[in-house]
Amino acid sequence: MPEVSIIVPCYQEETHLENSVSELVFSLQAFKFDYELIFIDDNSIDNTQLSLQSIQKKYDRVRVLYNQHNIGRGATVERGIKESTAKVVGFIDIDLCTPPVNIAMLIQLVLKDVVDVATANRIYKLQMATLPFMIHRVILSYGYRILSRYFLWHKFMDTETGAKFFDRQKILPIVDKIEDKHWFWDTEVMLLSAMEGLRVVEMPTVYVRRLNKPTTVKIVKDVFLYLKNLWVFRARTNEFCKNGGKMNAPYNYEQIWSKCSGE
Repeated sequence: MPEVSIIVPCYQEETHLENSVSELVFSLQAFKFDYELIFIDDNSIDNTQLSLQSIQKKYDRVRVLYNQHNIGRGATVERGIKESTAKVVGFIDIDLCTPPVNIAMLIQLVLKDVVDVATANRIYKLQMATLPFMIHRVILSYGYRILSRYFLWHKFMDTETGAKFFDRQKILPIVDKIEDKHWFWDTEVMLLSAMEGLRVVEMPTVYVRRLNKPTTVKIVKDVFLYLKNLWVFRARTNEFCKNGGKMNAPYNYEQIWSKCSGE
């Protein structure tokens, strides 16, 4: 049984999938993890499935699952968590906007049992070459962070990042309480983890945008859905606080990493 299961939800990823896997495997091997990669295709209509077949032939520690119809990113990640058997389970976006070395560091934090949940906190560095492709994403990201903290009264810096790792036994009961099966899944898993008293840390990482990846952001629709979901989830946080509940604040990253590395 592997010690780490890494879930890779895939939808329309053909442009960068194979190159990204090569980079990821290199870092995982450098850290000497006993790992498995669980790719789950969410009914892509491009050549993602062909790329996954090629990857499965090339690498030993790979499992590939296929959703019969498009069920959403959150539901896809949930399927992977329940299919996994490792002590540590997590998911990443395969465009590697969170660099592989940082992914490995997140795994290390949970594997050494210094936290129950380790997630990235995206830091955007804008350059002229990427500005036209990034500016709307940066505005939406930071705007959502502000609204999320205001509506839901939490202290996380970035709930939506596509790199999160968990103690599997502790996250399984929480996964069953998540209602949204799409992008708001990330916010729910972070807030519910805090409500349940799990130890959570956010690690600052530089966001790396792959220019060859077509955006899936639909600004008007996505903004409407996020606002709706924030309002709906607010009722759950209200009830939690009225009953005397208190969310765990995220741990200080520098202190946690020092503990993990034995400094």
